[in-house]
Amino acid sequence: MWTHRLLAEHLGLAGLAVSASQIGRILDAVDLKPHLVRGWLTRPADPEFFTKAADVCALYRTCPENSVVFSVDEKTGITARSRKHPDQLGQPGQPGRRTRREFEYIRHGTVSIVAALNVHTG
Repeated sequence: MWTHRLLAEHLGLAGLAVSASQIGRILDAVDLKPHLVRGWLTRPADPEFFTKAADVCALYRTCPENSVVFSVDEKTGITARSRKHPDQLGQPGQPGRRTRREFEYIRHGTVSIVAALNVHTG
């Protein structure tokens, strides 16, 4: 990812003397924010989408007699990991001493979770 400093260094290699703070001012002046990304979802247009959505919402609001309504969600590819080193607890009773946590972790593969919730009983 490009930072203001890296952009300034790259321009310096091309013979242009521009500081990192100047890069920031230039990007700000033209309202350019390369660090912000907006995603979107392309899906086929369904003329009946709102009717279908209203039917689902109606099921969530009122359970038909002798029925059960479940909401199901799937989370795939969640990284299963644990900390490589235990936290170092701050000294109790000493202000300003916070718990320290090592950033390294051990990977244990991935997991997929499927959860279901009975909408009307929880």
